[in-house]
Amino acid sequence: MQILKTLILSGVLALAGCDNRPNFPTSSTFNIAEHSGVWQSQGYGYLMKIDANGMQLFDTTRVGCVQKAMSSADIASHMAVFHTITDEHIWVSETPNSTRYYFNRLPNKDAKSVIDKCLTSPNHNPTDNFIYFTQTMSEHYAFFETYQQDWPKIVEQYESKVNDDMSQTELFNLFSNMIKKLDDAHVFLSARINDTSKRFQPNESRILRPALSRAFKEQNEIKDERTFRLHWYEYYKHQVRTAILNESANDIGKFIIWGMTDNIGYINLQRMQNFSQSGSIQDDVLAIQQAMDTIMATLATSDAIIFDITANGGGHDEVGLAIAQYFNAKQRLAYSKTALGGPTVPQKFYVNKANEPPYIKPVYLVTSDHTVSAAETFTMAMRAIPNVIHVGDTTRGNHSDVLDKTLLNGWHLGLSNETYQESDGKISEGIGLKPAQSYPIFSNDNIFESHSIAINTLVRDVKAKL
Repeated sequence: MQILKTLILSGVLALAGCDNRPNFPTSSTFNIAEHSGVWQSQGYGYLMKIDANGMQLFDTTRVGCVQKAMSSADIASHMAVFHTITDEHIWVSETPNSTRYYFNRLPNKDAKSVIDKCLTSPNHNPTDNFIYFTQTMSEHYAFFETYQQDWPKIVEQYESKVNDDMSQTELFNLFSNMIKKLDDAHVFLSARINDTSKRFQPNESRILRPALSRAFKEQNEIKDERTFRLHWYEYYKHQVRTAILNESANDIGKFIIWGMTDNIGYINLQRMQNFSQSGSIQDDVLAIQQAMDTIMATLATSDAIIFDITANGGGHDEVGLAIAQYFNAKQRLAYSKTALGGPTVPQKFYVNKANEPPYIKPVYLVTSDHTVSAAETFTMAMRAIPNVIHVGDTTRGNHSDVLDKTLLNGWHLGLSNETYQESDGKISEGIGLKPAQSYPIFSNDNIFESHSIAINTLVRDVKAKL
């Protein structure tokens, strides 16, 4: 679930006084009489309360519970589809094809006491927050072993450094130091301290970010490194339009550039979300289907297609499954996943058969070390399709959805709690998805030209194989 995005949207709507969204799911599967009560999730650390007044969602661990700053309408938009297993067991999801969250109903005699213990206003005590933070990581982070981190030892190391007189900035720095060796793009800590936003995220791409840092230091024109990276990104897109597609490029929205070069189709997709005004999964899937209909109507006559996700930072898994369908002749298992502390039987996700005749000529999927998250699950889905050839560089290796947890003081902790498996059962978290054929994407000495050089080399190689 996109909790942080939801919290921001909720605040904007509240300030504008225009939040007219329904307080309960509008799906026909939801029934207020049937689903009222207090529900405890299996894994994920959620409590969900449903009554006539609306819905409430809480983050919970063995040592505490915090109410999320989400309106009932926010929760209803994410916990939208309800499936009753028994009177005491349900699963809910955002769409019928999204992650399923399994819940057990708490007995009435326990429900009130459990909810009454949950914080509804911030607690800024450093010791209390240290205990809650470390327990949240212990219960929900799935990859300490992957990154060779001994969490109990780390907790013991830092515990003596915590005291109730330390500042919020000192506490933020202490938490950051505790997670700094987790090379995981989905781990982050964010806070607002003294009216200043702070964010710590330990992971960076292995090749692209160091190359950009070197290039930044070698120039004097742009003084801010983040501005320099944005400048590089705009030039990346410029090179796609000019050096790869030779001025025959077409744009759909902000994140899709496509066209044809020497009868080789080319699609460059830079996100797996934000294709629609609402940004919801349902609307983004509809928007990407409309875009793909337009693109494939032209590229259907191409000899092959290069699908480029080298600058794709992820988004919705469901978007990737919708795209993969255009190249798929029959339903196939794309991947499966389990959550730490959740059901042991994996949830399976499928690429459905194409609605129209699929494109079954060669499709070259190009990835880089910047290809991450939902772009990687898209890669898993495409790798399950026989006519897709994975080329480029190994992906980042961070597949789990981001589990966003609210700490006692209102800070946000992001972590990875889900393990994804490819259709063949392989797990590549922390390793990345290795292509069948290597094309160094961001390894050239000139970081501004390296991508277009690699893609044009691939175009020539593809033509030679036809």
